[in-house]
Amino acid sequence: MHETASASLSAFDMAAILVVASALLGWFNHHFLKLPHVIGLTVMGALGAIGLMVANTVIPGITLDDTVARRLQQLNCTDTRLQCMLSFLLFAGSLNTDAAKLFEKRWTILTLATLGTLVSTAFIGGTIHAVLAALGLGIPLAAALVFGSLV
Repeated sequence: MHETASASLSAFDMAAILVVASALLGWFNHHFLKLPHVIGLTVMGALGAIGLMVANTVIPGITLDDTVARRLQQLNCTDTRLQCMLSFLLFAGSLNTDAAKLFEKRWTILTLATLGTLVSTAFIGGTIHAVLAALGLGIPLAAALVFGSLV
């Protein structure tokens, strides 16, 4: 006997759909729009999301918002970002890195990265600490500085 097919998709099925969709959108962008790759995928992803929202409101019986909300509740975003997406993004970024130029400019990069992190830590962390203290929601300065360094 045949078992009835489940209407819900597994995480693997969703990942496969996203990979195929991004490949098709990347191909379309490369051949027709000719936007930079990241910008093209972002624009087409936003247009796809808008299209799904319009379909959700125009076509009766489609409950895409409920399906997406249910799927997002099941998804562990932290694990997905850290264990899946981050590795692909870092790998893709490293493919376009010229190691010789990076080594040649290492002191400039090191100086700007260090100073940028210190300025962001002090400015953003200090501002968050002061604003939250003024609102009566004071947090420890160390926590505000950690937030500033992350931003």
